[in-house]
Amino acid sequence: MKIDITSTLIQAAEGFSADYKAALSKGDLDTAMVNAQKCLFIFKKLADRYPSSPQHFPIKVKEWKKIEASLKEQMGNNPPSFHPVTEEKEKKIQPDSAEINEQFWQSLIPANSDIQLSVLDSVFHIALEIAREGREGKHVGTAFLIGDADAVLGYSKQLILNPFFGHKVEDRTITNPEMNECIKELAQLDGAFIVRGEGIVEAAARYITIDTSKVNIPQGHGTRHSSIAAITQETRSIGIIVSQSGGKISVVKEGKIFKTIHP
Repeated sequence: MKIDITSTLIQAAEGFSADYKAALSKGDLDTAMVNAQKCLFIFKKLADRYPSSPQHFPIKVKEWKKIEASLKEQMGNNPPSFHPVTEEKEKKIQPDSAEINEQFWQSLIPANSDIQLSVLDSVFHIALEIAREGREGKHVGTAFLIGDADAVLGYSKQLILNPFFGHKVEDRTITNPEMNECIKELAQLDGAFIVRGEGIVEAAARYITIDTSKVNIPQGHGTRHSSIAAITQETRSIGIIVSQSGGKISVVKEGKIFKTIHP
């Protein structure tokens, strides 16, 4: 399956740029910074690939670096706090990836679910590769929602044009090993992958729109975890999340983090 990742990345950057401007106009520097850094990340990637592009990607990198520096100055250069001791303690008590086997998946699949074991296994191993390898030397955070796809699509919307739209079913089945690199490339975009129980990837870069106020997950997990937890509370789907900070994998069911794995 061939995805025009360059066009997809440019579209994503345009969306993040608009979000940056909107946040800045409201005085929301935190959100403005997040979107500025997303734009910087995308244009760095494009500049590395096409240093002499007529679209002047290296110039865009310089522009967004200046914006990032300006925001840091306004925010007082206060980075988020990090607690290595807490994370190290957590790591010691979490299950190893070897524990995630067929028996584990069978115990996890909701009643009356359309999810196939081979699909869960394929998604999990792609998530493992993303967590361990990142992309181009950087950690990547992403999420997969497997099963009950029509209901999940009803609680979400596209952030950008769906890269899988219009492709043949056989070209977007996640159990096909040829899909792995495509999925890992698209994992760099914001949003979740929506995967049908039989393995067909319906969408990437999907933004979850559901209310997250009813979920109760441990502190230290961000919006990606809360939104995936919320949608598994309302549907018969299972969520698999790769955390951008540290690469740990969370398996989510019925609104709760069922397991956390450190690859």
